[in-house]
Amino acid sequence: ANFSSIATDEKGVIQIFNVGAERMLGYAAADVMNKITPADISDPQEVIARAKALSVELATTITPGFEALVFKASRGIEDI
Repeated sequence: ANFSSIATDEKGVIQIFNVGAERMLGYAAADVMNKITPADISDPQEVIARAKALSVELATTITPGFEALVFKASRGIEDI
């Protein structure tokens, strides 16, 4: 595939991880699907920085981890 597709369930656990995602990220689908969240394969320092930035921007505490990756989208807030 020439594109990466990753989808999670409502708890953040990866349910879809296509061949493009495997190529781009270097993980096998079997190693991530139904096992981990996107936060688990993200740079921990980037996730912490995102949580801090969102906490300041939105004046609320955002926990580093999956919540930091989906906070805006889960509330219908544009994330550019």
